[in-house]
Amino acid sequence: MQELRNDNLSIVEPFLSAFKYHTVLKTMVSGTSYGYVCVNDLVSPEIVYAQFRHRAFITGDLTSINKVDFEQFFVGKVFENCRIADVSQVRLAAKPEAWLNLLGSSLNALNPIFFNFQIYQCRLSDSDQRPKIPEGFELRQVNKALVNEAFDGKDALLEEMCSERESVNAFLDNSFGIVAFHGKKLAGWCLSEYNHKKRCEVGIATMPPFRRQGLAKAITLDFLNLTFEQGLDTVLWHCCKSNRPSQLTALSSGFELINEHKVMNIYLEPAVRFAVHGNVEFEKDNFIKAISWYQQALNEPSPSAWMAWNAACAAAHIHREESVFEYLNLSIDLGFSDLELFKKSKHFRPFHDDARWVAIIERL
Repeated sequence: MQELRNDNLSIVEPFLSAFKYHTVLKTMVSGTSYGYVCVNDLVSPEIVYAQFRHRAFITGDLTSINKVDFEQFFVGKVFENCRIADVSQVRLAAKPEAWLNLLGSSLNALNPIFFNFQIYQCRLSDSDQRPKIPEGFELRQVNKALVNEAFDGKDALLEEMCSERESVNAFLDNSFGIVAFHGKKLAGWCLSEYNHKKRCEVGIATMPPFRRQGLAKAITLDFLNLTFEQGLDTVLWHCCKSNRPSQLTALSSGFELINEHKVMNIYLEPAVRFAVHGNVEFEKDNFIKAISWYQQALNEPSPSAWMAWNAACAAAHIHREESVFEYLNLSIDLGFSDLELFKKSKHFRPFHDDARWVAIIERL
């Protein structure tokens, strides 16, 4: 696969138009997002691969798959592009989706994981929906005055603003958004992404301490009002099918489901690949398989504390007491230090009278 210059993307525009609801590709072709595009032939491409940060797309002639060593391509060019963009994974969508099945076999050594993704759409009108703001919260528009203030959570917001734009100033010039505060603490945000002509996508997040209070819907409704004021008429919302809170927020805010498709995630670091497989099995209540994946992750160099914590949670479900305490102690060894989470976790309530649990709490 050979990289295509950004000033020559017109050759692949007919291919990429197949991804109707992925606005990021439209911004790449128009030159407002500078992504990474490769083809198998610079003159007459049969396969097109496009990527912006962690979002990737592949399309073209399925019968041409054997013309490319995709494992070498991903381990080499794709992973290097991820490191340059400072992202830890690739989320790949395909047209037709049969590409994913074929690539799954080609990339088996990289332990790909498949998820179902959904796209919701909201068509805007001049009806002004007044959000019901939960008590104690304040909604504000993202602007220069806001980013010049000092507040708890500012770094996270600035990082999110730069996830699509090349700088904070570029975001302020070309995008917009609504943030929520609880006192001086950032509680959540709803920001426009991939603005193109009269539509954009939305990036939304609520900080963990402020969830389940109706804040996400309030931010979204205020964001939709702002979007209409900005002259746009369509907002797209992408989320994983398993993310029920995100779906409910979208639906209750006036979005409708318009597309469902499969994606393939590949993580650069082996430990993370194994641990995410563990999470998938955990969600299916396959706790023995989950522990096996977590252990593979923990056997890798420099594992993370959450991998040991999740292994302990899985072990608790199948009453492997020795493993529970081994993994909990390992999680502390690896840096886990949230005492309140230890105390409140429902997974470990049956062990609170155990002397080993008391020792764990004393360690923390």
